This record gives sequence, structure tokens and C-alpha cells, in this order.
Amino acid sequence: MSLAGGRLEILYRCVVEVESSGNPFAIRYEPRFANRILSDDPALRRAIHYYHANLDTLRSFLAFSVGRIQVLIYNLFFYDDVYDFVMSKGFKPCIPYYLPEHAEKELFHILLKSMGIDFFPFDNEELLYRFAKHWNGSPAYAKRLKIAYTLQTASYKLKPRYRYG
Repeated sequence: MSLAGGRLEILYRCVVEVESSGNPFAIRYEPRFANRILSDDPALRRAIHYYHANLDTLRSFLAFSVGRIQVLIYNLFFYDDVYDFVMSKGFKPCIPYYLPEHAEKELFHILLKSMGIDFFPFDNEELLYRFAKHWNGSPAYAKRLKIAYTLQTASYKLKPRYRYG
């Protein structure tokens, strides 16, 4: 099934809970990812136009996950639709990173489309593991998402633990 109706919101809430507990300022460095970025990588080439730094520095920069959904800065440069969306908001991908929640939800939806995710991962285990591989790369991520989904669909709505302001 597709992400129509409230399914996109449910998936967004589950990813937010697992990735950042709702913290809009969450940040994480993924060093193993940085080491896999090749010199001719399209995201690295695009980033060079904005940041005048050596390739190793840019690789490190692209390997930060940021925000509620912990999107890799790499993905903000890699996918054309995502890049266009970010730039249309007058926002140059950077650290620190912050988008208001409504904009991050829109970014999440564009990211899913760009990654070819047009299914609801909680419909069956195969879809859940497929989503986990695309979003996070780890099968263990599927288990954490399933727990968040169970809580999200329980008699109460999951509220992110992080509170700010």
C-alpha cells in the first residue's frame, strides 16, 4: 500500500522517534559513510560549488546526519528534487541544520520519493526491512521502527521525548 492518508505522518513520527526522539537539533557523524564517498561522487561534486574545502573535509561534512529525521547532509546534495527543495527554501545545506517541522515533513516526503519509497513499510516484514535498508542501512533499524510503530498506533499517540524552548 502507498503512503496515502495518514500513513506518511505515521512513518514520519516513527522515524523521528527512532532517529532523534523529536530533537530538531540532533546531529550525528557517520565516519564509515564518509570513508565510502569517492572523489567523483555527484553529491561531493555539487558540494564543491558551495564549500571551498578539501575533499576530505567535504566528505566529513557530507557524513553528518541532522535534524529530527537525521537526514544525511549527503542526501541533501545527492538527490536533485531534494536539493531543489532545500535551495528553494533559501537554505544552504550546512551545520548547524534546522528546518521547522512542517518543512522537514515536506523534505521527508521528497526524500522518500527520491529514494523510490512509495510503500508503507509496516504492511509486512519484507517492506519494513527494505525501508530500513534504504533509510538507515541496518536491519536492526527495522526492529526499532517496529517498536516505534507499535507505540505510535497504540491507544495514545507517540509524543517525542525531546522538549525545547
